[in-house]
Amino acid sequence: MAKSKERYKKILSIDTILEDVVEKLVDRKKSPLLKIELAWNNTFDNSITNNCQPIKFRRGILTVKCSNSFWKSEMLFFKEEIKSKLIQKLGEDIIKDIYFI
Repeated sequence: MAKSKERYKKILSIDTILEDVVEKLVDRKKSPLLKIELAWNNTFDNSITNNCQPIKFRRGILTVKCSNSFWKSEMLFFKEEIKSKLIQKLGEDIIKDIYFI
């Protein structure tokens, strides 16, 4: 009985497990969008992640698809704050600008 209790002390969330697996399988330099998507989903709450998702990253420009014009305008209002939170989460300054569509 004691062994089974010890086994469950280190239960990890599926997000943590997937993030570890993805980081080991994917070369960070080859897939910055995947790294950005993970940071996006771990940084912002469900209301944002359910309505806005990164879809493209090229030459420092991140393109985020929003579900409607309301979300697009909200995201534009907080663009600099979003950018700095992502850069902080990523640990590197790879995002130069964000476009919301």
